[in-house]
Amino acid sequence: MISRNILIFFVHISSFIFSQQQIEIPVQLFNEISNKKSIDKYTGSVYLFNNFKRGIVNFQGNKFEKMLNINTYSNTISFKDEFGEIFEFNYSKDLFISIGDLKFKNLEINGEWYIVKEIAQSGDQYLYKSFFTKLIPPRPSSTGYDLPKPGKIEVKNRYIFYINDNFYIMRNSKKELLNTFPDHAKFIKRYKFKKEEDWIKFFLYQIKNPNF
Repeated sequence: MISRNILIFFVHISSFIFSQQQIEIPVQLFNEISNKKSIDKYTGSVYLFNNFKRGIVNFQGNKFEKMLNINTYSNTISFKDEFGEIFEFNYSKDLFISIGDLKFKNLEINGEWYIVKEIAQSGDQYLYKSFFTKLIPPRPSSTGYDLPKPGKIEVKNRYIFYINDNFYIMRNSKKELLNTFPDHAKFIKRYKFKKEEDWIKFFLYQIKNPNF
C-alpha cells in the first residue's frame, strides 16, 4: 500500500511534470507539439539523434526516465510518451537531461534560450556546444526536363563561450572566431575548427592567454 507521504509527493511532481491530457492537472513544464513544419518536402531530420533514446530527466533533483531527443528546429528537448506522442519541455533552468554519456541543459542568454551541452570548463568559465537547423528550400523544376528537388534539413553546430561574465555565441565558423577574438588570430589560424576538439583547444588557450 502506498504511504500518504509518497502519494502526496507523486501528485505534486506529476502536477508540474506530466501533461494535462494525461492527468487533467494544469501544468507548465511542457507543451505538445502542435505546429509541425511540413517535412514531406524536405529530406533529413530536425532531430539531433536518428531515433528517440532512453535517457534520464532531472527536474529539481527528481529523476525519471523518458525517450528523449533534441529538436534543433524548435530548439527544445523533446520526448515520446508511452503512446508515441511527441512533447516538448518548456524552458527551465532546473531541467537537465542525460542521454548515455551526453548531458544537456537549458541556457538563457539575453532572454533567448538554448539547449546546450558543456564540453569544457576552467574555473567559472565554460564552453558549450549547441545545435540549430539549416533549412535549404525545395527547388522547383527550372525546365521541362529536370525534376524538382526536395528541400534539405541540416543540423549545424554553434559554440557558446562564457568568459569573464560574458557570452560569445558563434556558429561553427573560423571566420566568426577570428572576428570575435582578433588578438588570437595567430593561434586560430593553426586550426580548421571543423572539429569539436579544435574549439576546446582554443578555449583552453585563451584561458591561459586572456586578452579582453
